[in-house]
Amino acid sequence: MTWQLRKVYEVEAKSVNESHPLSRRVHFMDAQTFTIPRTVSYDRKRTMWKTFTIGQAHPDHHLPANKGSGVSIDDAFSMIDVQANHCTTGQFKGQVDQELSPPSLFIVQHLRATGS
Repeated sequence: MTWQLRKVYEVEAKSVNESHPLSRRVHFMDAQTFTIPRTVSYDRKRTMWKTFTIGQAHPDHHLPANKGSGVSIDDAFSMIDVQANHCTTGQFKGQVDQELSPPSLFIVQHLRATGS
């Protein structure tokens, strides 16, 4: 597996409800794709609780159907609960199907009409 250092934006989200189990989350947003490949969550005591990472692949080096799509492909994840010493991992093969997502689905009129 190869890795690449990426420029990210660090975005912090704080809970407005003190009874919420999370006090805050820190999201690391990829500056090029605007995806969020890593999030760190903190408990009410402001101690790191969980870290979520999602692995992404370049579409030209993934499934043949994704080649040339220009869309980063999510293909693996890990959720580490550092307080419970537990890790969950997974791998999947996402496929970009341009026929199922035509641009007409994303115009304002369609979004208003369907509510989705």
